[in-house]
This record gives sequence, structure tokens and C-alpha cells, in this order.
Amino acid sequence: MSRWENSGVRPRDPAAVARAAAVLRVSMEWLIGAEVVDDGAPTVVEPLLSAPVAAAVRGYLARLAAAGCSAEQVAEAEQLLLASTRNRLRTSTTRSRALQATLDDLEAAWRYVVTVLAGDGRSV
Repeated sequence: MSRWENSGVRPRDPAAVARAAAVLRVSMEWLIGAEVVDDGAPTVVEPLLSAPVAAAVRGYLARLAAAGCSAEQVAEAEQLLLASTRNRLRTSTTRSRALQATLDDLEAAWRYVVTVLAGDGRSV
């Protein structure tokens, strides 16, 4: 990271950029300064998620896009959903956490997103 910051040399490995983005809790696009084009398709930049959890996140984001949520709303929901998968409220580490516990945390975050959007008149 210091080479990147001090000399503008970016990592060439997309997985390294994805890991850095996950640690910093930002999108890869933000981290590399790329312009994000809103094509209406939700994206998940989280290579460390298990396949079932990643599929659930993608499904939730697709539901938001289908309900007509803005790109900003989808991006905010994505951050909340991803944060729920690596929360530190549980005593177990993220890597050792049972899949069902992670899915339960994700479902709780989804209920929060839906509740907030409902309060704003958006039905998902």
C-alpha cells in the first residue's frame, strides 16, 4: 500500500486490490479511483465471502435494483450487508463462524435495509 500511496504504483493482482478494499471497507472502484458507471446491475466486491453468502448478497442487491432503488441506495445497502457478514458482535471470528450464523446476520441486515426503505415509501 505504501508504494501505491507514495509512488502511484497500483497492485496488478485484482485479488490484492479486492483484499485491500475489503480491509478498508470501500469498493474496489473507489480505492483505485475508477469512475463507476451505473448500468443498474448491482455488484459485490467481496472475494472472501463463501459462495452461499455471496449469492445471498447478490440476490438481495438484485431485489433492490428490481424494486427501482437508486444506485446510491443499492451501494449503501451493499455496504451494510457486507458489514453484517464480518461484524465483531459475535465472539467467534469471521473465518470460524458457522455459515448459518453469517446468513442469520445477513438476514438481520436485510430486514434493516427493507425497514428503512419502507419508511421512505419503497416496497422491496
